[in-house]
Amino acid sequence: MVLTTGLNPELLRNNLKLVWGITGQQNPTEWTELFEQVNSNMNFERYQEVTGFGQIPVKAQSGDTEYEDALNGYQKDQVNVSYGLGFVVTREMRIYNQYELMKRWTVALRESVDNTIETLGANVLNNAFDSTAFTLGDGVELCGTHILPDGNTVANELSVAADLSETSLRQSIIDIRTNFVDGVSKKIQVRGRKLVVHPNDWLTASELLGSDKVPESNNNAINPLKKDNLLPEGYVVNDFLTDDDAFFILTNHSDKLVCQKVVFPAEFDQDNDFDSDNMKMKTFFILSFGAYNFRSIFGSPGAA
Repeated sequence: MVLTTGLNPELLRNNLKLVWGITGQQNPTEWTELFEQVNSNMNFERYQEVTGFGQIPVKAQSGDTEYEDALNGYQKDQVNVSYGLGFVVTREMRIYNQYELMKRWTVALRESVDNTIETLGANVLNNAFDSTAFTLGDGVELCGTHILPDGNTVANELSVAADLSETSLRQSIIDIRTNFVDGVSKKIQVRGRKLVVHPNDWLTASELLGSDKVPESNNNAINPLKKDNLLPEGYVVNDFLTDDDAFFILTNHSDKLVCQKVVFPAEFDQDNDFDSDNMKMKTFFILSFGAYNFRSIFGSPGAA
């Protein structure tokens, strides 16, 4: 589609009071609160799990030392994806333009890039409970009951799905601390670090983590979520989450949710066609969002 004077005759009127709707409010970046950014120059990156060893057995005096093999765990490939969009404007449209539309359409293209990236990042969480949309190397959805290389299982979601509350948040923090193990079922010290919520739970999250006392209570009991700093990075509201009662806790495990950057930040290029005098403006970027270790996150889809 080419933006011409014929397609947009109203934009040439001298008495047009205001042109609106092209661009909106510039919003702060949200996806960087969720993902670790890594550079990539490959079509895809492969993440391979390799286990350590179990606990050390007793060695009998003069007896032989036992030897144990490390286990190959699961592979997860994260494929990088190319994105591009542009618009074309005739020379006449540029000549007769009196509302700085070229500049505003360029800003609108930038906003489309930002909106697309935010949506792609949030979709990792939006699909966290759907095995038909996204799975880790063990074939299980991001938040579910995962199969360890040694055959045991461990869950990174609440055993009974619940909305965000003092009870469900406390139980999630306890589950992370008590249930998480490595690939050979050895206890590891993982803690929650940041709560991620839909805008519907914004005020609830603020009450749970901001009050010195137990929220919605007339007693003087302390709020351990605040006193013991159980989520040291607090909470973040993500406007691109689609499930209004799901919530997530990002952990302090060294393996994080990943944003692979190939061509990023997005490129913006302009060119003029010699024969038609049309001006072309386009953008292009390559990146992908994903996860490979379930221990990086804990979640609940909400009670509904």
